[in-house]
Amino acid sequence: MAKDPGSRYPSAAEMARDIVNCRDALKSEVAGIFNIRNLFKTLRRLSVIVPGLIGLVAVASLAFMFSSRQAKVRWARGVALPEIRRLIGPTL
Repeated sequence: MAKDPGSRYPSAAEMARDIVNCRDALKSEVAGIFNIRNLFKTLRRLSVIVPGLIGLVAVASLAFMFSSRQAKVRWARGVALPEIRRLIGPTL
């Protein structure tokens, strides 16, 4: 309690509300990343969104490149190599 009457809480209800808010803030700090509300607050920051999007684009690009390469390998094994063998014929 403050010595100056003007600095004191006008009512016990306001003091109780501030105590509850302080307690909730301390609980959320203890919960850390597992607190959904704090997680969304953190994810809304631009410093988190931009690197996250860059990472997502990089992973998607690598996945596309890998699947494209695998499709070419399947084509070569299934179509090109048998055709080459057929055109060469039995040489031995």
